[in-house]
Order: sequence, then C-alpha cells, then structure tokens
Amino acid sequence: MHQRIFASYAREDTAVVESLASIIGGTGLGELRWDLKILRAGDRWAGALTTEIDISDSFQLFWSVHAKASKNVKAEWKYALGLRREGFIRPVYWKEPLPRPPKELADLHFALINMGTGEKR
Repeated sequence: MHQRIFASYAREDTAVVESLASIIGGTGLGELRWDLKILRAGDRWAGALTTEIDISDSFQLFWSVHAKASKNVKAEWKYALGLRREGFIRPVYWKEPLPRPPKELADLHFALINMGTGEKR
C-alpha cells in the first residue's frame, strides 16, 4: 500500500527527514513529502502545505527540541489535529529524552526511532 505522507519538521532536522524518506521510498511503502520537496518558486507556501496535509494519508511529526520551538511546526500539527482524522498524526523522535509534547498531543504515542548514528539517543 503506497502512502502519501506529509513530514512536519524543523529545518535543523532535515537530515533525519531525508534519511527516513529514503527508507520509506526505497521499500515502496510510500512517499514522504515535505516543504523543500513540494514547494516551487512563487508558491504561496502556507496554502500549499495545508493542501498537502489535506491530501496526505498520514502526518509524520518529527519531534525534537527544534520542532518544539518552531512556529511553523506548531501551525502544521495544530492544522492536522483540527482535521480530526483518527490515527493521522504519527509522531516520532530520535534523541532521548523525549522533548515534552504539548498537551494537545500528550495522549499520542511518540515512537523512538533509531537513526543508527552511534550517538547517544
């Protein structure tokens, strides 16, 4: 089943997003789509991203200290939450401890992913 997956992340975490995109795409599980991949010169980015969220099968939230501080990430997850699609938001993190999620997302399981860097997670 090929899925269209929207990636919400902070720019500082681009390498993590690109790594997962290569795994997801390479295994044929779906296509991870994010702002730098879908936006073209002249696009009105806010509208383009909400449209992309609307048509995605899932919303992959890449949660980190950078994402927690990002106004754009917050706007994206709030929009996704407002769609009220069960199981739509799928948060992951890769460094421990888990940065405390906002209360609106606190009931969701945040999955720890191993990025295989050898660094302390």
